[in-house]
Amino acid sequence: MKIAAEIAAALAYMHSSSTSNSPIIHLNVNSKRILLDENYTARLAYFRNARILHGKTHVEGTVRGLSGYLDPESTNTLSEKNDIYSFGVVLVELVTSQKAFCEERHEADKHLASFFLRSVEESRLDQILDGEIIKGENLGTAKKVAGLAKRCLGSRNERPSMKEVATKLEVLRFMEWHYSAATGMAKLNFSQSPKKTDNLLGSPSQAQVLEVRRGFDEFFGSCGIVTAAELYDSSAGAYHSGMLNQIQISVEADN
Repeated sequence: MKIAAEIAAALAYMHSSSTSNSPIIHLNVNSKRILLDENYTARLAYFRNARILHGKTHVEGTVRGLSGYLDPESTNTLSEKNDIYSFGVVLVELVTSQKAFCEERHEADKHLASFFLRSVEESRLDQILDGEIIKGENLGTAKKVAGLAKRCLGSRNERPSMKEVATKLEVLRFMEWHYSAATGMAKLNFSQSPKKTDNLLGSPSQAQVLEVRRGFDEFFGSCGIVTAAELYDSSAGAYHSGMLNQIQISVEADN
């Protein structure tokens, strides 16, 4: 989850106009381009094929890269959609511990992306997820990550933005939600230091309770959607209004 969230954030930053006057597309995203330092912080490397969009939505060119990561819908039009597809393959690698392309697999299964998508369609996802990763409470998270990967590997026009992908991975990485349909309230538990989530939620880091509205989200399913929120600061015993009015977070509802 750490690797996935950090690389997604890097790509989302590149795809935004804040990186320069124009967005940048990497065009060669794969697991070999992800480097880890001594603290296992992920770094995206190798920008030889990267292109600057210069205010455009796409550029003309021929897609290059490793087999298994290339967008099958690519023609001569290159855009951030190419990076999103390739990142989807990386997500599948992470939750299955299988290679993106393997000659030893059956002919129809050599490309991990197609093997994964077919397994999802045939309701065989549990059979290809890495058993060491999905033990116990991790299964639900792994299935949500797999669902996000499916969207990244889907039709070019229906793929989510990297900003959306990065936000949802960050939520899954750090937070555990407990939603009560009876009260319409969601309790937020931090799985790591609250300081690490300050950039997502803002201060105060003690805030734990959100007012939410029931709804449906493609990623989280039937859930409460934070459309306007008040954060409850347990240390001060008070609500802080409007602190989440610039982002939307989905929370899974109890059955």
